[in-house]
Amino acid sequence: MNWRWIFWMTSVYIGSTLAIGLVYLQETFPPSITKRQKRRTHKHHTRVMSSDLEVSEATLKKFFEVDLPRPFILLGTQPIIQLLAIYSAYLFGLTHMIMSTFQTLWRDQYNQTDTIASLHYISIMLGSIVGCEIAGPLNDKVSFRNSIFVLHICVAGKQD
Repeated sequence: MNWRWIFWMTSVYIGSTLAIGLVYLQETFPPSITKRQKRRTHKHHTRVMSSDLEVSEATLKKFFEVDLPRPFILLGTQPIIQLLAIYSAYLFGLTHMIMSTFQTLWRDQYNQTDTIASLHYISIMLGSIVGCEIAGPLNDKVSFRNSIFVLHICVAGKQD
């Protein structure tokens, strides 16, 4: 199997995951929820209001003028974001390097065939999935306890 096969299989997987997510995941962005509720309440109106068009044009204009450049402005002006971006780039590069050399390691060092050497990625994938499923709820619990602790300190500080 060559890189084209891997590219197409990855693309199919990402596309199907995106389609499933669009169907089954709930919307959490407040303006979208409000807009959907407004459409439901005004369902009996068949014509489009001019104010709705003005709002959508203003939203698109705001997106291109304010929302789109914001991450680049923050990246260019905020040192903490620059440091986090460099750290994230380093981690991404390190992960990519490790993942791209695993098959060569198993094939050349341990004399495994390409098919067998590729099977090691299954254990990496399963470990990542299980780790994320365990770490997510654990991080939520730790974050909740920390927020309760900070709230307790703030309340105790105000009483003194």
